[in-house]
Amino acid sequence: MRARTLVALMALAGAMSCGGGDSTAPTPLPTGPVAGIFRIQLTTPHSDDGALLFTVSGGPITSADPASGYQVFVAPADANTMRFLVTGNVAGGEVVRLHVPDVSKLAAYRASLSQAASRDTFAPQSLSSYSMTVTQ
Repeated sequence: MRARTLVALMALAGAMSCGGGDSTAPTPLPTGPVAGIFRIQLTTPHSDDGALLFTVSGGPITSADPASGYQVFVAPADANTMRFLVTGNVAGGEVVRLHVPDVSKLAAYRASLSQAASRDTFAPQSLSSYSMTVTQ
């Protein structure tokens, strides 16, 4: 009987030492999508831009904010595409911040400029030297 009691106590001691109370266990990393912000960056050859019309596609956009000093108007085209009109004294650099549900999908997003206009004359600008990129 003593042998069985000793075996039972050893098994109980072993089970107690195996789990639950170890505070040094690593915290599991989050899984799944992580929401965040992408930035639309403009490169322009002009110093007098006043309006930009462009499209961002490639994934869902939760909301959008203009960069400082601009006004932005947004119209969804479909679940993964939005059209933007940005007005103001537009210059190169960040023009819009996009709130997206999954920052790991950055490579899927594309910005495409459709039109640009001079702020003084409202004349259309030639788009040949413009570029737009989506960054994190």
